Amino acid sequence: MTQNNNATGPQQISADTFSILAAVYGHSPAGTGVFSHDGTLVYANGAWSGLLGSGALPADFFRLAPGCGALFASVADGSRQRWSGSLPVQLASGRQLFRARLFALSGHALLHGLVVAELSGMQQENAPAAGCDVCPSWQLPVQLYAAPHALHDRLEAVFSVLMHRLDCSCATLWLAPQGDEPAVLLHAPDGAGARYSSRLFGASFARHVLAQGDIVVLDKAGAMRLAESGILPADVPLPDAAIAAPLCSPDGRTMGVLTACRRNSAVRFGMNEARFLRNAANIMATVERIHQSETALRESETRFRAVFDHAGLGIVLLTPQGTVKSVNKGAADLASIPAAEMLGLHYSDFLCADDVTVADRFFHALQGGADEVLTMTSAIRRRHAPPIWCKLTVSRVLDEGGSLRFIIVQIEDVTDHKREDERLTHMAYHDVLTGLPNRALFLDRLQSAFNRAQRNASYSFAVLYMDMDGFKDVNDSMGHDAGDALLGMFAERVGNCLRNVDTLARLGGDEFAVLLDDVPEILQVTHVIERITEAVSSPFMLRGREIRCGVSIGAVLRGQECSGCGDLLRQADSAMYKAKRRGSNRYVIAGSSDAAAARVMRKGEQELVTALDSGQLELFFQPVVSLQTGRMDAVEALVRWHHPERGLLAPGDFLPLAEHAGLQAALDAHVLRLAARAQLAMQEQEARGAAVLSVHVNMLSETLRRPEMPGVLLGVLQEEGAAADRFIFELVENLLVNAAPAVAEGLWRLRDAGIRLALDGFGSGYSSLAMLRRYPLSLLKVDGSFVRASDADMAARGIVRSARTLAGGFSMKAVAEGVELPEHAELLRELGYSSAQGMYFAAPMRLSRLLRMHAAGAVFPVMAG
Repeated sequence: MTQNNNATGPQQISADTFSILAAVYGHSPAGTGVFSHDGTLVYANGAWSGLLGSGALPADFFRLAPGCGALFASVADGSRQRWSGSLPVQLASGRQLFRARLFALSGHALLHGLVVAELSGMQQENAPAAGCDVCPSWQLPVQLYAAPHALHDRLEAVFSVLMHRLDCSCATLWLAPQGDEPAVLLHAPDGAGARYSSRLFGASFARHVLAQGDIVVLDKAGAMRLAESGILPADVPLPDAAIAAPLCSPDGRTMGVLTACRRNSAVRFGMNEARFLRNAANIMATVERIHQSETALRESETRFRAVFDHAGLGIVLLTPQGTVKSVNKGAADLASIPAAEMLGLHYSDFLCADDVTVADRFFHALQGGADEVLTMTSAIRRRHAPPIWCKLTVSRVLDEGGSLRFIIVQIEDVTDHKREDERLTHMAYHDVLTGLPNRALFLDRLQSAFNRAQRNASYSFAVLYMDMDGFKDVNDSMGHDAGDALLGMFAERVGNCLRNVDTLARLGGDEFAVLLDDVPEILQVTHVIERITEAVSSPFMLRGREIRCGVSIGAVLRGQECSGCGDLLRQADSAMYKAKRRGSNRYVIAGSSDAAAARVMRKGEQELVTALDSGQLELFFQPVVSLQTGRMDAVEALVRWHHPERGLLAPGDFLPLAEHAGLQAALDAHVLRLAARAQLAMQEQEARGAAVLSVHVNMLSETLRRPEMPGVLLGVLQEEGAAADRFIFELVENLLVNAAPAVAEGLWRLRDAGIRLALDGFGSGYSSLAMLRRYPLSLLKVDGSFVRASDADMAARGIVRSARTLAGGFSMKAVAEGVELPEHAELLRELGYSSAQGMYFAAPMRLSRLLRMHAAGAVFPVMAG
């Protein structure tokens, strides 16, 4: 709070300090200004303003006026308690001399460091002589603030000042009752006077003064009239002179009555005494109110300290700069560091490196004025102990001026919850016995590989389907426990033959599958198979016995004519049984010249033509989630085929058929038509308040190589009445490598119409900087294989980070695929990705479910924990 109508650049002071200054100097006839230790004017009373008029004393006068700087400094630092003399003051009307007194306030925390300046004109009567060291009467009440006790504990000093200044026989302070009886406190030189005063100035007289609402001055006759009316007791000797003033708090609450009286004296109380008593009453009321506030604050701090010290959670108080200000036992125990040694440390000293960035973002948000409570889950480093997972709840506390006072961090150990969540997530996608990926996770990764192969002609993969030889005999002869142990040892040996990017899964029983990533040559596949057969041909030690078992392997390469993941696994399974019929430790690689496979391909092509005409194709949609809000900001349209015999087929099961039959363009146009109709349904919901969603549509390379297709695709959108700027076409790298000029012209035509273009599977092929600059791309979709490997492979994490930086350099948006774990989402968020998609958020879903989630404003988790 600031009270200064005349200062330049006033300094802020607290409300309590202002109350004290106003009580002490507000009614003073002397022009009084109060300065901070550095010479800045922080308070001025009405007499000060009346004395100086429009030519107010400059706020920095004591620093600028000749000789005044040293004088002020000597008083401010306490080397000179007070000073009186003539002071030159430069006003707007010219130079003028004033009488001045300077003295420093001390002894009370609210007043310490302030300097009081009293000015009076040179022409005023009774001006003190230069060098006078007598504290004027208006300054005496300030001494009441010096003692660090409650008002009741320093009444002796208060009454002494009053009796000395007013030359009275006794003084009484009647306090308004807080309970059943009022408190009557008095001062007199002898016990007789005390008894006399106690009876005379009781509740009846106090109520009379309060009813008057102002100073009451009595002479002998006036006292007699009050006695006749019953306000003063008739059987007590009346005072020769009396004066009383009500005590009222700044908020108008009645607190009591202050009274002084004279006996055996014909001298009445005058205006000076009345003014002094009023001032003393105001001061006493202000002090009592501040005392009550300080008592309440101490009690509040005591309660807070009790909660703070004995809370079940760890609690840390941080300074606005982020260093530890206070810490309770719970937090010290969690950090495994003595509380005293935590003081002064920075919060980053307790966090793992990956979490410091998130914590910094939280801290800066609070420093910037964020009112919400922020939470994060982080690994906390401990001394001489392994890290633990903790939930941190961060909030801020402001002072009375609205500035950040400190930050409260509540710490809850969630290590057990974190491990349980990880265990449940692991169980959902992994085999309980071996810890390997299960069938669900394997099929998802296989589908991703299949989709990537369809988009990128240079990418190839292989699948191995394996069955243990002789496992049934071990299980039957030695029991299931022995069989389980053998499965674990078998899985370990096979895993040692693979790379980190490959996937080994247990499909069930003694059947395993391997997805070999990026193996274009059949020779590479045979080398892996031979390593596996050699590894498992060595005997296993089981319960002290040597157990020999082989493996039968069926292999399928991506380059073969498979209609999808299901067909691929069936071919691999069939090849495995062929190998088993040839003996133990054999393998068979399915051949592309298989006549049966060719017949299946021809039949599938005919069925796909029928599907395009009969409505068997349906779009499923996978959300693209904002990593800032957790809400959908786009969806990717993925086509599914309701096959009359084989059930629901994913794109990998029929895209090879479309390619072989030359149906890519027809398929893409049909998919875009379905996507346009879905987008119109979303648009109806957006009109009712739902978020605006863009639709990603995958485009086959062969479609966009045909010069007429951009016009065909734009025509589809126009026929359906869909806005082109709501669509994002996802392109594969092999379309853009050495593309003909007609392809580039078609892409620019689509971009000019409002369709955004995205480069899909970025990082998995041979994108170049020239390619990114040459074509009108708006988005980079980072391949999911790097995201999935980012938690264990630093190289993969580096690629994900670099892709985001590269996209920003080309003014593109980066979107990541393949998010399977909460840690993936959190890492991408920290790296600055705005959007991502994957099984962690949601699997592809039908349009009806998407519309329900869209209307409800579904929010997905974007942070681990």
